[in-house]
Amino acid sequence: MPAPEALLAATIRGAELCGVDDELGRIAPGYFFDAIVLDRDRSNGTLFAEPDIVTGVFKGGEPVVAHPRLTG
Repeated sequence: MPAPEALLAATIRGAELCGVDDELGRIAPGYFFDAIVLDRDRSNGTLFAEPDIVTGVFKGGEPVVAHPRLTG
């Protein structure tokens, strides 16, 4: 499965199947989401071995480690 299709299957399509797509499954205002922010191409499988590769973290839609380009 190509990466874009896998991402959709794991997010919005999964939320739709579980009947919770009105609050989960996407990164948008009013939605709850967990996400990490990377400033590099995620297709490189060894990327996560690099120190400081994660530049932002969101849990429940709120920043835990704020990315320098994201405000408010």
